Amino acid sequence: MASQSEDKKRRLPRACDMCKRKKIRCDSDQMPGKRCSNCVTFNLQCTHVEAMNSLGSAKGYVQTLEGRLDKMEELFKHVRSLLLLNYALTDVVHQRVPGFNLDAELREETEEGSSALQIRRGDQDQDVARLSENGLHLLPSIIQRRQQYFGRERTTSNELLVRRREPFWNRQSRYPMRVDDTVPVYVFPDPDLMLTLVTLYFTHYNSYLPLLHRPTFEKAMADGEHWTDHLYAGTLLLVCALGARHSNDPRIFSTQPGGSEAGWRYFEQLTSFQTALQDRTSTTLYELQIHCLSVLYLQAVGLWETVATQIGLAIRMAQQVGAHVHKNRPPNARDEAWKRAFWVLIFLDVSHACHYGRPVALRYEDFDIAFPLECDDIYWNHPDPARRFRQPADRPSSLSFFVCLLKLVNTIAYVKRSIYHTRNPMILMGGQRRPPETEIVSSLDSFLNQWLQSVPEHLRWNPNNQDGLFFNQSAFLHITYQHTRILVHRPYLPAPQSIATCRDAALATLDIVEAQRRRGYIQSMHLVSCVNSTTLTMLLILWNGAEDPFKTREIQRVAICMDMLKGVENRLPMAGAFWDVIAELVSPDTSQSSSRRSRQGSRDSAGSSHSQPAFLYPNDIQRELAIAARAMLLSPSMFPSSIDKP
Repeated sequence: MASQSEDKKRRLPRACDMCKRKKIRCDSDQMPGKRCSNCVTFNLQCTHVEAMNSLGSAKGYVQTLEGRLDKMEELFKHVRSLLLLNYALTDVVHQRVPGFNLDAELREETEEGSSALQIRRGDQDQDVARLSENGLHLLPSIIQRRQQYFGRERTTSNELLVRRREPFWNRQSRYPMRVDDTVPVYVFPDPDLMLTLVTLYFTHYNSYLPLLHRPTFEKAMADGEHWTDHLYAGTLLLVCALGARHSNDPRIFSTQPGGSEAGWRYFEQLTSFQTALQDRTSTTLYELQIHCLSVLYLQAVGLWETVATQIGLAIRMAQQVGAHVHKNRPPNARDEAWKRAFWVLIFLDVSHACHYGRPVALRYEDFDIAFPLECDDIYWNHPDPARRFRQPADRPSSLSFFVCLLKLVNTIAYVKRSIYHTRNPMILMGGQRRPPETEIVSSLDSFLNQWLQSVPEHLRWNPNNQDGLFFNQSAFLHITYQHTRILVHRPYLPAPQSIATCRDAALATLDIVEAQRRRGYIQSMHLVSCVNSTTLTMLLILWNGAEDPFKTREIQRVAICMDMLKGVENRLPMAGAFWDVIAELVSPDTSQSSSRRSRQGSRDSAGSSHSQPAFLYPNDIQRELAIAARAMLLSPSMFPSSIDKP
């Protein structure tokens, strides 16, 4: 046994590299030329490099560890340069915030009970917009290559920024122009009225567009934060203005000009609200919420002129602070609040573009933020950190509606870009040609069917749903879905399939509206516009059909739309304008009817060699549609002079 152990110790140090790796007997010390029989057999080069360097079994292992340590040091230097540059750039961005500490801010995101604190004051450390467009993200790699070239650290990240020439960097200090940021003096509703208006807002607005986290908002109001934070005060005033649209309390009106409009006395206090446009890194969550609430109020009162501009400005403000970029972090209150604000902006942008014929301000490809978590407000905070932001499995979330709506909104944005474009998309460098429009329409129909199948059970349309919130959310969702179907097929109305789809979608919409009439209408400008556009599309089909429109059952169903518009016109003035247009379109006129019958008779007697009848626009109908387009402020593309598109 002792001889075998002595032989093993004597043999291993003399083994060649190949035999040592394979752990087989080596006879290189006995063979001519020190080439063992194993290497001769396999025609390999017999080397003793590892054996010469090892000087024992432990030294080779130590050298391996040293090599790995060297690689780790190089990697650490690279990561360190990235961190230094990131800290330096962040410090430049936040140099106006005294005592800003990035590490402290990041640690606050996971602290217990941080939801209210983060929503109110944690906006300054929002991720700065991506730097890939201007090449700054390449600096760490360039610095590392430069260090490798010179063999030592010639330039560090800190030195790179210290050597900068201030006149070319800190441009804002050279132009001290600032908007007057003195704290305004706001006049709030009486405490009892304020509570009522806030409740009405969360019932009629936040249930469908969950912009605000209710427990945090109400706690801040109870703590009197509106007396110390003018941004929160502005948010509260706009919430009261929107809640006033659903209140009958006489205190919501004022004797000033425009005071007869519900909530105007609160909204007008925000007309002087401005931010420093030259310093967009100051954007806070409250500012985005103020823009969203302002847009909702302007839509409600019918002041649409500045809505598109305000939405576009708010989206650019959100982009400047990186609100459109995915955050790879555990769920926390601040990130969720920013996600909600951003997605509400996306909804307002697409909805306004759809109903008023404007382009979408932000394309789907330009943001990658995730959908809001399907978790109700009451489950954001929990004593057990593992149970925060977790919706109970046996309780459907009210946020599921918003996520389903956003998926539909993304589809509408694609429809706007692919079908309602001003001119065909440009294709460069011999790229793949744009697919035929028939293929686009077929794909959209298929996707909408898949979306419909993916709707949760509690949001599927059921006119007998006893849950009031889920009933209204389901109605909101399916009216938007039916309107999307019409948007896809309306430009191709000469096709029988498109006529059938639009007719079916219009009747389904009116069925939902009729069910809503029995339980109370949703007073939403988005839904009013959808129902109005759907009804006009159905009238367009009826007036161009061979059958007398006044003898069709569809014309009788228009009364359902008119009842809805009449029921909400006191809260939404634009609904009254829509009602006037539709009432004119469905009113009987003997001279127009006889003229149309004579034209129809002459067209039938002349005969047609085409397999598909022409989709004509009689002068009287075209005149009424022009009136409708002006009254609804719609794009002319909704009523083209010719729908015969290829």
